[in-house]
Amino acid sequence: MNSETSKGKMVMSSYSFSTPHILASSLSANPHYKSSEASDDVTFQDVEFVVNSQKIKEGLSMFLTVRNAGEDEPLGKRNLKYDFQFIMQANFSWKDELSDKEISDFSKTSAVTLIISYARVYLNQITSMGLYGPVQLPFIDVTKIKFE
Repeated sequence: MNSETSKGKMVMSSYSFSTPHILASSLSANPHYKSSEASDDVTFQDVEFVVNSQKIKEGLSMFLTVRNAGEDEPLGKRNLKYDFQFIMQANFSWKDELSDKEISDFSKTSAVTLIISYARVYLNQITSMGLYGPVQLPFIDVTKIKFE
């Protein structure tokens, strides 16, 4: 640890981002949900994450779609509290020129980790007023997320 860090001084990152916002959202309570047959936890298998990004003049625009996985199965058969889907978007920028590989690496690690932290809070907030109470997104291995 260098002396500046140990004194509590922070070094600002050359990256910045806009506060993520919701582009679309839907939530439905499952009328067939049986709490005695289910865990309160949402697992990674219950949720699908899809990331799309595009270069913009200022940097990168990232879109995160979060939804129940297995949409081809009826909600009652999966015994989940809710059926949900939302799309969140944020813009990222940086001071220095970055190669395409550096941008790709950044988007698949730091950027997606940051936007998922906002998605976790959003899902908790919208489900906290729902029939079955709040849903928590699990910790995510971002290397397993589908990038399109």
